[in-house]
Amino acid sequence: TRKIASVEDDDHSQIVDQSFFCNHSIAEKSLRAKSVANLVMINFKVCKDEKKIEAINLINESNGFVAQLFKTGPVHYKTDYIQLNNGSNKIVVEVVLKDGQKSTDSLVILTGS
Repeated sequence: TRKIASVEDDDHSQIVDQSFFCNHSIAEKSLRAKSVANLVMINFKVCKDEKKIEAINLINESNGFVAQLFKTGPVHYKTDYIQLNNGSNKIVVEVVLKDGQKSTDSLVILTGS
C-alpha cells in the first residue's frame, strides 16, 4: 500500500475531523487521542462566510508549530502533519477577515498514555 514517505508507522499518527467557529460544545473542543504519539493531521471545516475570509492560520501553541493548510473545498481545509508534544496540545485556528478583524477558535489534543 502507498503512504506518505516521511511517516514510517501509522500507529504514531492520526487524522482528526473537526469544525471551527461552529458553536460547538466544550466537550467537542477536547479530543482524547491516546494512540497519537507525535503527529496528527486535521481535516477541518470553518463555519464563517468564505467571501469575508482573508487568511486562515493553524498553530500548535504548545510548541509553536505552524501547520501548512490545503483548501479542499469552499469551507474545508486539511493540514500537513502537525508535531505534538506529550500531554496537552492547544491547537488554535485564527481567521483574519478582509476588514482586518481576527477570530480564534481552539482544540485541545491530549497525547501519551
